[in-house]
Amino acid sequence: MYRFAAKRAQCNIQVFIKQREVDGMGEFVSNVARLLDETKTKDFMAGKLEATIEFAKRLIQKGFSDEEIAELTELEIERIKELRKSMLN
Repeated sequence: MYRFAAKRAQCNIQVFIKQREVDGMGEFVSNVARLLDETKTKDFMAGKLEATIEFAKRLIQKGFSDEEIAELTELEIERIKELRKSMLN
């Protein structure tokens, strides 16, 4: 009887340990997925900003005013002035 109880306790402990490992792995996978989503979002936003800046540069070349470019691109006027200045150099 004692051996049976000890064996059963050992099995329960093993099941508990396995469950903790599975729970820990699930949390790990969830964290990795979250980090990948954040990275994709950051990459997307960086790409969007880069495209907006390139668009603003083309508008500058076409003779648009800083105010018009700010309205069309939603960039700050100061950023547009910096772009304009960098294109002159």
